Formats: sequence, structure tokens, C-alpha cells
Amino acid sequence: MSQNALFTLDDTTRAVEFATILVASGWTIYASDETVEVLRRANLPVHSLVEITGLDSEFPFPPTLHPAMEASLTLSDQFRIDLVYCLNYPLETGLDIGGR
Repeated sequence: MSQNALFTLDDTTRAVEFATILVASGWTIYASDETVEVLRRANLPVHSLVEITGLDSEFPFPPTLHPAMEASLTLSDQFRIDLVYCLNYPLETGLDIGGR
């Protein structure tokens, strides 16, 4: 069974490097919109968070706070995120409502 990783990054500097290692090891990558773009430009297979949340338009909160994401990070039998690579944006940018 494939393991799933979530990439949600303010700084994508090492995203391609890390994703390449995981993909070569059989992991499936799910990522926030900006990171999806970076990984697709590097020709890496990546899935958008839309596939988890079902949201395909702007929502009043980040998709990482969607209840389906919470379920995938807990003991869900249906779909599970096994690893999270998260780099929050700096405090100077604002309060990250997902917490630190």
C-alpha cells in the first residue's frame, strides 16, 4: 500500500529534492496549490488537496483546515496522510490560522 505525504510549504526551495526521494521510494505526494505547481514543473507526480477536500474553488479558510484533512491525519481507515512536510509562512506575513 502506498504511503501518502502532505506538502504545504511557504518556502518550496527543497520541495523538489524531498519529493523526488519520496516518489522514488513509492510515496504519493499531495500538496497545496503553490507546491503542486512547483512539483509539476519538475515533472513529479503530485496530487492537489482538491482530491482530498473536494473543494475546487476558494474557501474561507485554507484547505489544510478542512475536516477531510483532519480525518486523513488521524486514524482514518479510508485515506491517511502518513507524513507532513509543512513550512509555515513567517510571523511578519500574519498569523497562520493552522497554528505553529
